[in-house]
Amino acid sequence: MDAIVYQSHTGHSKQYAELLGKKINLPVYSLKEAKSKLKANSEIIFFGWLMAGNASGYDKAHKRYNVRGLCAVGMCADTNNKQLNDLEKKYRIAHGDIFYLPGGFEQEKLRGIYKFMMSGMKNMMQTLEKKGELTDDEAMTLEMYKNGGNIVAEENLAPVILWYERTK
Repeated sequence: MDAIVYQSHTGHSKQYAELLGKKINLPVYSLKEAKSKLKANSEIIFFGWLMAGNASGYDKAHKRYNVRGLCAVGMCADTNNKQLNDLEKKYRIAHGDIFYLPGGFEQEKLRGIYKFMMSGMKNMMQTLEKKGELTDDEAMTLEMYKNGGNIVAEENLAPVILWYERTK
């Protein structure tokens, strides 16, 4: 493995990438930096923030590098693995080479259209809450919308570290 590459909007993916880099002693680059630091087809672990079912930056990273593992960073826990399963299908990544990590939600760090979109999502979920139609995961997401917070934690990387040790 040559490096860890990330794309981050509010900093959670970057935090996880840096934590992992320290743990497994790999260099860490933003997707933009990696272009001048890594050769095409370098083997990487990619971290991208989730937006509308996509791991931001993954497609660009996949075109240029050999992405051996994908870490998708979302707002809160994915207790039923729905997001993880959807990403496995979407990107055709084998189970075990993709990970979901809870990152958090910090409205004040959002920029541009993302701020507007997340406000709309919060309103939609509040409507579902009033109707009593929220799943447990959706209820956690709504709480994150309401209260915000950074829930990046080193212990969430344990499965990624085990995977890395097996694949290196």
